Amino acid sequence: MRVDVETNGDATPSHTAFSRFSHTARKFIDRCERSLHHTNRSQYLRDEQHHRKWFVTNSAHVRECLAELLGTFVMICFGMGVNNQVSLSEETNGTWLSINMAWGIGILMAVYCSEGVSGAHLNPSVTLAHCVYGRLPWWKMPGYCLSQLVGAFVGAAAIYLLDYQKIQKIDPDLETTQSNFATYPSDDISNYT
Repeated sequence: MRVDVETNGDATPSHTAFSRFSHTARKFIDRCERSLHHTNRSQYLRDEQHHRKWFVTNSAHVRECLAELLGTFVMICFGMGVNNQVSLSEETNGTWLSINMAWGIGILMAVYCSEGVSGAHLNPSVTLAHCVYGRLPWWKMPGYCLSQLVGAFVGAAAIYLLDYQKIQKIDPDLETTQSNFATYPSDDISNYT
């Protein structure tokens, strides 16, 4: 803060440095109040003169779908990886707490990977909720859901390949380890209940 001496000799504080600030408070508030789909960096125009590689796309929707695929893949790799580690080692290499911590870190990393591009839905039910409340156009829902489905299957396949030898050693007929990759009803519960 600068102090100016007026003609009568009184010292008064001057806030001129702050009044010349280029971003007004209203602009900042408007920027913060935007809904999630307006923060999507993939909507920005790309420089047309920039040399593009063969795998670079200008389609914002394709980039969003790829971000959802990557985010879901990362989440499933972290979560399913720790589930297999704990269950295949019969809790000698981890416990319930390590499962919860790894799932939390997995979701954190998945959101970090895809939030800036697609909003990090990572789940078709979240995508459906965004469509119902008008935060995402309905025509984008099939691409998002398909990308999330493919990302989950690729993540599960990666974990299966990483743990293949241990799974074959523990359950060579693959009769009990399927519950590491999917949920099933108990034997005493009917499928119709």
